[in-house]
Amino acid sequence: MIKNLLLISLFISNLYSQNISWYSNYDKALILAQNEKKNLFVLLVDEKEESKKLLANLYKKKEFVNLLNKRFISILININYKISYPIELYYTTRFPTIFIVDSKLELVLKEPIYNINSLEELKLF
Repeated sequence: MIKNLLLISLFISNLYSQNISWYSNYDKALILAQNEKKNLFVLLVDEKEESKKLLANLYKKKEFVNLLNKRFISILININYKISYPIELYYTTRFPTIFIVDSKLELVLKEPIYNINSLEELKLF
């Protein structure tokens, strides 16, 4: 299933000629974010349609993709697969969920986001 989700992401990214630089290894992404002095954009997804729709919608927004790549290190975590990440920091029962995290302190900067409605929210970070 993770292959399907990744294939959909790749297909959509090619379709719109834009790429979000997703990382799946939390520890490596955290180190990179600390080195580049960027915050983390952590997206937790499951296999349900709502998660797939959010991923598809992210790629349609060129301004959002550019902002995401410029300001954040983005991590895509599918909770259906055993992937090591600090679940106690990113605990949720609602998917998809976005967390904006200070990489230096590894603290969540705002309440979890369940929808991408406004780029203005992300410009604050």
